[in-house]
Amino acid sequence: MPKLLLSLPDVGEIVRDLTEPTLTVGRTGENTLQIDDISVSTHHAELTRQGADYVLKDLHSTNGTAVNGEPFTGEHHLKPGDIIRFGKVDAVYQTDTAAAAPPPPKEQSTPAVAAAATSSQRPEGFASTSPFKKKKTEADSTKGIVLGLFVLACIAFAASVVATLFG
Repeated sequence: MPKLLLSLPDVGEIVRDLTEPTLTVGRTGENTLQIDDISVSTHHAELTRQGADYVLKDLHSTNGTAVNGEPFTGEHHLKPGDIIRFGKVDAVYQTDTAAAAPPPPKEQSTPAVAAAATSSQRPEGFASTSPFKKKKTEADSTKGIVLGLFVLACIAFAASVVATLFG
């Protein structure tokens, strides 16, 4: 029997057996499945049985409906294990039938990696986040000397202005 496992923030996990041919999901009590959460619309979604499984339809909800992290509009045929998000509330669709397992990934040969890079370029806007200090270069020392001389000149100028005004 298909069921929804709902994870509600304040309540915890709730299991709802899906026995109806059509089931409405929403925040108000007139829905077959009421989810009392502000992110769930008044009339959020509809589940309709087709064969052994259900088809999920978003009813133009404000915060949307997503399956396995992908928002959608229209209808989505549910598969066992699908994670449905009504607004901000998650539910897992389960059935008694086992879902077909995806085939294992094919082994791919990995291309040989060059032993050493011949060149490297820094991407535009790159900023180093290394915790190690950068080595000082001769240019850095020159900049420090020039900055120090500039500061001394400013102090001397300020002292001469003060001496002229109060001297």
